[in-house]
Amino acid sequence: MTSPLDALAGRLSLSPGRPLPDNLRRHRPQGIERLLRGQPADALPGLLASLYSLCGHAHRLTAHRAIRAAQGDAAPRLAPADMLSLQRHTVREHARRITLDWPALAGLDRDRTMAVFRRCPVLATPGGDEGDMNAWLHADVLGMPAAAWRSSLRREGEAWLLQWCETAATPTARALCVAAAQARTLRIAARPLRLQGDAAAQRALAVALAASPGFVEAPQSGGVCAETGPWTRANDPAARTHQNAWMRLAARLADLVHLCAPEGVAWLAHGAIHTGLNEGLAWTETARGLLVHWLRLDGARVADCRVLAPTDWNFHPRGLVAQALARLPAGEAAHGPTAWLVAAFDPCVAHECLSPAHEGVACA
Repeated sequence: MTSPLDALAGRLSLSPGRPLPDNLRRHRPQGIERLLRGQPADALPGLLASLYSLCGHAHRLTAHRAIRAAQGDAAPRLAPADMLSLQRHTVREHARRITLDWPALAGLDRDRTMAVFRRCPVLATPGGDEGDMNAWLHADVLGMPAAAWRSSLRREGEAWLLQWCETAATPTARALCVAAAQARTLRIAARPLRLQGDAAAQRALAVALAASPGFVEAPQSGGVCAETGPWTRANDPAARTHQNAWMRLAARLADLVHLCAPEGVAWLAHGAIHTGLNEGLAWTETARGLLVHWLRLDGARVADCRVLAPTDWNFHPRGLVAQALARLPAGEAAHGPTAWLVAAFDPCVAHECLSPAHEGVACA
């Protein structure tokens, strides 16, 4: 049964083999923006966190900074405690996808994968420290020390990663090995969305959002649909090296390893700027990519607001997922390349695959 909140978030319909823009439809009712208008500004962070439960913590933190920016703070930053919270929530989200969803797609034994998931220290004990997480990564996820894994991937890239997943005995490695046969063939050019450190891009996005009262789809970056995800981190020098769906999938694992490193609390970028009279823009890197809030205040209330989630970029009707879908066979099996493509880009809304006869079947 679809809940009222699910109805507000919308859903995706995917049709492999159909041409753009008819192979990807985002059913996104324009209810959320209307709901937010007129709300007390100090209630907005909590309201957004409840509406977007999958990344509620990130919405709360982003909304706080967007409000401060609209009130005139030139560049509000996250407090250290908030950065730690963002890191830990992102680790939990990655752990769920990597230890539960991927092995399920690969058809691996659920009891074993559930045991790995339950041993994750940050899931079991929110205060679990870096040492605990790295011991779990070593024993249950990577089959080798996390620092050595990260160093080898950075030095040797995709060829080493393929060798690792073919030889390591963990469920995560086995799932990636299964995915490689289908997802490596999905070639996808890198078009990372960039806001951090680019004042012109920040201003341009704010203008585009402010000018879209009926906003449904993400604006395009420089005339091209950009992408965002764990592989487009502002702090990652390898952000432009992911050229297929499999490497984007593996980037989530690499992101988890980075987040659990000693410097992991500073891995996720964020920012906010004052963009005009009573207007502010804020952004936060999340498990799925870059989350953006723009708002305009009228005194102590929200006059207008836009929420731009990673799904709005990645699942744009002319975006990279739609382009990849167009190259797949019509009616491609729900648990084939389409399922791994969706897992790599990880939408935050419900989704379905459509056969040529438009009969819905589950993607994952």
